[in-house]
Amino acid sequence: RELAEEFRRRGSLVVCGGPCVSLSPERWRSFADVLIIGEAERIWPRFLRDYLNNSYSSEYRESERFDLSLSPIPDYSGFSEHSRNKYMLGMVQASRGCPYRCEFCSVGSYVGRRMRYKPVDRVVQEVEALKKLGISLVLLADDNLSADREKAKQIMRALRDWNRAQRRPLMFVTQLSIDVARDEEFLTLAAEAGMTAVQIGIESPCIESLKETGKYQNVVSDMQRDIRKFHQYGITVISTCIVGFDHDSLSIFNEHLDFHSRSAVPNVQIYPLQAMDSTALKRRVVREKRYLDWEQQHG
Repeated sequence: RELAEEFRRRGSLVVCGGPCVSLSPERWRSFADVLIIGEAERIWPRFLRDYLNNSYSSEYRESERFDLSLSPIPDYSGFSEHSRNKYMLGMVQASRGCPYRCEFCSVGSYVGRRMRYKPVDRVVQEVEALKKLGISLVLLADDNLSADREKAKQIMRALRDWNRAQRRPLMFVTQLSIDVARDEEFLTLAAEAGMTAVQIGIESPCIESLKETGKYQNVVSDMQRDIRKFHQYGITVISTCIVGFDHDSLSIFNEHLDFHSRSAVPNVQIYPLQAMDSTALKRRVVREKRYLDWEQQHG
């Protein structure tokens, strides 16, 4: 809000989009000139045409799920060599969606629970474009790359074959679900492709908290064993966790410390539980009269 208001004061047109805008546009209307609501591939070019003709609208809305096979390959020709050297990693999104129904998560509301994948050759082309920029680490910026196991394996095979032909192979990082640890073929392909780390929503070592939030894929698993499985393949686990579930007691902090120490996880990201817009968690805590709006309460 502060950034938008400052640029409006300077006479700039302020355009806002992305997950937060798409899921709660009413929070943004007072300080944005234009809202981009939903996936942007079709509506962003439309806005640009209107802007150049000085006839833009205050809102552009995409009501359908976008076919990722139609997604354009990013054009990096405008990056100077000086600019490229400032980037730690490049990003390629191979899929959208997540089939799981974790209570705190807004991914399903934003991009859907039915998985959509880019064609495998398109993923390789985007990786290749980043390689030409001098990028050595690529984040496959998917919410759950492994949700459709067979399609994810196709991508891993293609990246493996491409990477083997490179004089200096790339490294990859992605987000996926812990249940893939029981698929030895996927782990083999991922390691051969150059996957050096995976970010996994461990959420909590407390089983009752996992059940509370609907993270059943973690409940049915021995998470310690699964994490060790990734490590056996040379793939580091980055653990994202939450504290503040109803079933957490004050001992939860020591439980996290003990769990991650025993798991040998070197990178742990812990967040307080937040009831984000459009999530089942927000609907529940509003219903239970327990919701405090950040916009009003942060002071």
